[in-house]
Amino acid sequence: MKQGKYLLTSLLIAACILATVLFFTIAPTATYTLSDLEDLNSTLDIAIEAAGLPLSEFKKTHLEIDSTFSRSVYEIKVPPSFSKTSFHLALNHQLQIYNIDSPAKVLFPEENMHIHLIYNGTIFRTIRLTTNRIPKNTEDNG
Repeated sequence: MKQGKYLLTSLLIAACILATVLFFTIAPTATYTLSDLEDLNSTLDIAIEAAGLPLSEFKKTHLEIDSTFSRSVYEIKVPPSFSKTSFHLALNHQLQIYNIDSPAKVLFPEENMHIHLIYNGTIFRTIRLTTNRIPKNTEDNG
């Protein structure tokens, strides 16, 4: 009986020592505070550029929420073959260091995606990915 108590006590001490060593040796995950909205703008610009989206299909507007706050809305026309989900996933990975949530909503049947960038409970940016449908040729060649 005493041998079991000593074994259990030894294991608990070893676990505490191991936890202490791990606590001081593992680096914490780097997170940054969003001190300037220009950081967010440059991160978005880099993500859009990395996705290979043409600048000619990109439009940025401001939506006034109230007298003290306006939200930037990025409207981007993308080709039908563009993966909106992959773009959202890559953007989400880039925004995690700022603790920015990026929930998305897909609108059907158009399959357009709206991504909202939320920081401290406030939506700071909205990205609207709209499929650029090529109009069908209505001319009759006959």
